[in-house]
Amino acid sequence: MKQLRRAAACLLAAVLLTGLIAQVPASADETIFQMAVNDRFLEMTAGTMPFRSEGVPYIPYIMFDRNVTGVRLGLSTFITQTDSEYSLTIYSVGGTLRFDLLRGTCMDQNTGESMNMRAISRNGMIFLPLGSVCRYFGLSSDLTPTSYGTLLRVVNGQQTYDTNKFIEVATATGRLQERYNEYLRGQSAATQTPVPSSPTSSAPVPSPSESGGPDKQGVPLYLAIQCTDGGGLEAILDLLDRSGCRALFLLPPEALDGRDAPVRRIVGSGHGVGLLAPGGSLEEAQSAVRESARLLERTLRLRTHTVLLQGASRQVREALSQAGWTCWTGNVDGLPDGRGQTGRGSAILEAAQSRRGSVRITLDDSAASSGVLSYILPRLRAEGYDIRLAVESEL
Repeated sequence: MKQLRRAAACLLAAVLLTGLIAQVPASADETIFQMAVNDRFLEMTAGTMPFRSEGVPYIPYIMFDRNVTGVRLGLSTFITQTDSEYSLTIYSVGGTLRFDLLRGTCMDQNTGESMNMRAISRNGMIFLPLGSVCRYFGLSSDLTPTSYGTLLRVVNGQQTYDTNKFIEVATATGRLQERYNEYLRGQSAATQTPVPSSPTSSAPVPSPSESGGPDKQGVPLYLAIQCTDGGGLEAILDLLDRSGCRALFLLPPEALDGRDAPVRRIVGSGHGVGLLAPGGSLEEAQSAVRESARLLERTLRLRTHTVLLQGASRQVREALSQAGWTCWTGNVDGLPDGRGQTGRGSAILEAAQSRRGSVRITLDDSAASSGVLSYILPRLRAEGYDIRLAVESEL
């Protein structure tokens, strides 16, 4: 009898504990951060979500980039990425920090002093230690738990509200909850693999064992998007954000001259940036590449050495490679060919299956390509491909 009473008491305690756990509010989950610079919120995406490493909060470097945030903190940044170098430099009138991501070091460029901090790269986005960088440049930062994640805020003394008032206003207007819920919906959608509806059929996503093809577990797969003002760029970026995938966006000069808002979103979402240039002759290619590189550095203070030369001969590509450029050469053509979404998507999947090594898929930024991506991404993942960002050292 005593054993029965003891068992009943344990069962009751378990039920009560389960109920208590179920009632823990969202504020207990501090893995979701809401970022703000002064009085402006930053977009919440999986690719730019801050995290802790060995207890140190890390934030995406774009929190210091006024081209992304719209807030002038007095800082500028640029990234250098070649076969032998991968670094981020952040500087102001008073100081310069250079983070070497290959060596895991940081140096004060003004004094030559080695600093006790490092940058971390995740899915193509560079993250910096919040407290150390803010202290170096005379900024303030704080992390404040709320009912809708943890507010991570960087300020330079020109903000309208202190943090408590900022949270009070954002909560009263529903902004905090709206952003939090929208992020959770996006994450939920990213974990699902919906199959686009078809007027005639709805083909299920095949498992690797059902596909009949060779095992592609862990095979590197790279995506490149040619930006030709095809009308589908926003939809493609939305889809990649939801899926957590990163792509290389190839930009022609006209996409960089006075139309930098889409480029800022591309960079801010953690994607790679390369150049798209005509390759009819070496002189034409060199001129276009130089102009595009100049516009990119002027617009976003970003340097790249990756280029897709349209219609270039092997000799032209080799000449630019010798000059220090990395030429994107796709081995699966995903550009429009007159077929519908399912037909084109199936052809891409078949071509990818036929490749023995890494797969490099080239698409454009049309609305049709957005539909094709929604078709192929869940299937590529089901096959086991490692969809990763195309960086110069891997091309």
